[in-house]
Amino acid sequence: GIKKGEEFAGERIPTFIEFMELVKDHETITLDVELKEYPTPGHEEISYSVCDRVLKMLDEYGFTERCVINTWSGKLHEYIHEKYGDKYQAFKEKYNEFDDGKASENIIKLIEK
Repeated sequence: GIKKGEEFAGERIPTFIEFMELVKDHETITLDVELKEYPTPGHEEISYSVCDRVLKMLDEYGFTERCVINTWSGKLHEYIHEKYGDKYQAFKEKYNEFDDGKASENIIKLIEK
């Protein structure tokens, strides 16, 4: 809003659902969703609940195959992988062709294709 300039006074950030409603019919859009509710000690249940609700919304709005899920929590990544497998790993078929342990170099190769 206003922190960016007077012309933005009163503007608000859309909710996640409002945003998905806005872009759901644009089939070329891939969402990069970062989960920030980390499963810290005593906080695991709410973290996993938020994660499950977000993934359910992505499914409901048709973004399952065109989203990337990010988090700085290895524990949360493990939870997603154990519960959902590779369902939320967009572009997995492209990554498999570069399965040589050189992630940075491989990203460049994908971009250059």
